[in-house]
Parts: sequence; structure tokens; C-alpha cells
Amino acid sequence: MNLLFCCYPDLLSGYIKSLCERYGLIYKEQEESYTSKSSYLDGDDLPIYNADKQTTYQFSGKRIKRGLYRSKQGHLINALRTRRGEYW
Repeated sequence: MNLLFCCYPDLLSGYIKSLCERYGLIYKEQEESYTSKSSYLDGDDLPIYNADKQTTYQFSGKRIKRGLYRSKQGHLINALRTRRGEYW
């Protein structure tokens, strides 16, 4: 399945963008440098990486290993589960 997404990124993002416009949703592309460290549930900001201006950010939780994240309350969250319960 990943092969399909990696080969047609512009086609897929264009399709998702058109669906968002159709249903009145805001489409926003996000650079993903810190997505495995920050937590939406903990209210962390998702900074944009800038190689020219190296900054150290403090995130509330911690990535334990691939797919496993510990929130600031200590809850373990499996980040690799899909809606159907399958693992990536």
C-alpha cells in the first residue's frame, strides 16, 4: 500500500485537497520532522524544522520506540494502529 502513496504523492494530496474543499474542511500540509515526538493529545505545538536555525524544542511526552509513545500523563499510545485495528 505504501508503494501507491509514494509513487503518486501529488495526485493523492490533490485528491484529498479537493475533497476538503468540497466538504468545507481546511486542507493544510505539514512538514513532518517532529511528528513522532510531539503529541496532539498533550497540546504540543508542531514546529517546522529549519536547518539554518537549529532550535531545541521541549515536548511533553516521549517516543519509547517505533509506534509507541508515552504521554505526559504516562499513558502509552500505540501510534501504528489503523482504524481497522491492523498494524502497519
